[in-house]
Amino acid sequence: MGHTDSVYCLEFDSKRIITGSRDRTIKVWSLKDGRLLGNFGSIPVLGGEVQGHTGSVLCLKFSIDWDRGQEDAEGSDRKQGFMVSGSSDCSVCVWNLWTGSRVGDDDDREVNGELCTILRGHTGGVLDLRIDDRWIVSW
Repeated sequence: MGHTDSVYCLEFDSKRIITGSRDRTIKVWSLKDGRLLGNFGSIPVLGGEVQGHTGSVLCLKFSIDWDRGQEDAEGSDRKQGFMVSGSSDCSVCVWNLWTGSRVGDDDDREVNGELCTILRGHTGGVLDLRIDDRWIVSW
């Protein structure tokens, strides 16, 4: 259920902790009870390609409390955000995030992630990131 190798980075907000690992995955945990809410990253897809990083996840950033006070156009409970992650594979992945079904008896919801795009251009591992409404800065 947890990571299968060392955790290199984590970020948190008022509801969850997101961790990145040497096992090439990103996991989302409930801050309230430690329950796993989401798992994505190095996922094999058809044709043998990998969706996500092919190296260790070294850093990540996401919009803090991206699902608070947000309601989509149809009034649904599904709320959307985004996250970026950097890796030893010299890339930055941009992820779309959205909430899924309720987990347990409280307000926790599953967190799903889908790879939006991969930014390439670094000649070494991506060690840190900053984001705002307009920019992604990586080094």
